Amino acid sequence: MSKRPIYFFAAIILLFFASSGAAAAGEEARGWGTIIWHGINFAIMIGIGYYAYNKYGRENLRKRSTDIKRAIEESRAAIKEAEERFQEIEKKMSNLQSHIDELIESYRREGDMERERILKEAREAAERIREQAIFIAQQEVKKAKIALKEEAVDLSLKITEQLIKRNIQESDHERLLTEYIDKIKGLKKL
Repeated sequence: MSKRPIYFFAAIILLFFASSGAAAAGEEARGWGTIIWHGINFAIMIGIGYYAYNKYGRENLRKRSTDIKRAIEESRAAIKEAEERFQEIEKKMSNLQSHIDELIESYRREGDMERERILKEAREAAERIREQAIFIAQQEVKKAKIALKEEAVDLSLKITEQLIKRNIQESDHERLLTEYIDKIKGLKKL
């Protein structure tokens, strides 16, 4: 908006007050001529005001009115857009809580399944270890039995040898030797 219309309106108002002030300052009304003069002055002032309004004011007011209408429309559009955005955000927020609940439930189910899988693997591993321990224990028992039998045989051989050495006389020794030789000869004949 230019400064010209403002200066123009200020000049018109100043002239109006100056003419009114001069009339009030001491010039007495001199009849119809003064009234007509004031009427003409007033008409000129109204004409200048109307001309100035048509030339500068109307377009400025129209432009200002258009600007205000555009600003109001833009504000309404911005408010509508903000409300839509707010509704979208509210919808997302409500969906967000249900989505969070779904994620928590999903992770809980996955955790339960993982726990069951780990427990199953642990039970299977414990069963394998128990079976291996039983197998190893059985093998150790077998080894121990064999070792005990061998030791019992060795011990019984030693005891038998000692008994034989103590109880066998020279004559028994010769007789056993002869019997053994005869058995060997009998086996050769067959």
